Amino acid sequence: MFYTVKEKISKLSLLSGRPARLDAAIMPMVLIRSPHQGPKVDVWSAGVTLLYLMTGRTPFVGDPEQNIKDIAKLRGSEDLWEVAKLHNRESSFPVDLLDIQSLPSMKLRDWCKLNTRRPDFLEVIPRSLVDLVDKCLIVNPRQRISAEEALRHDFFSPCHEALRKQRLLRQGFSLDSGTTHLSHRQPETCEGLT
Repeated sequence: MFYTVKEKISKLSLLSGRPARLDAAIMPMVLIRSPHQGPKVDVWSAGVTLLYLMTGRTPFVGDPEQNIKDIAKLRGSEDLWEVAKLHNRESSFPVDLLDIQSLPSMKLRDWCKLNTRRPDFLEVIPRSLVDLVDKCLIVNPRQRISAEEALRHDFFSPCHEALRKQRLLRQGFSLDSGTTHLSHRQPETCEGLT
């Protein structure tokens, strides 16, 4: 069954008991109203969505200025300020963050521990997922991982291995159980062979 984005958001709201918001995944470049936005906006949104799944709560839920402040608590205000300057959007930067420009960033896992609704779940999250989300949430889009790089990330290695095995099986190879050796399967019938 296929759902629209609006239906998916509605279902998330029902499951979590809180209203889910599309704007919670908006990246800093959108928040500071930069006209220079590219495909890495979607990578940021994917990172926020994964962060939501890891912690059980929406990470950035305020108005745009509050979201920038919340992002600064996680990623540090200096990087946000640099991106605002890079795009000539200093006027969109919250004034009270100017006084604490050197607000340090936090390690993502530490931020998750402080902000999670499910600490027991957080303990079983693979380091590779935390690393992927960390790379998706780099403030400067020039330094952020691309979608292609994200799909090649270690977190997805089991998926790539499963797909590789599936392709081999489709090509007529069988995987010996318990070993990594491949053997070519003989056709079940000789029909079509010359």
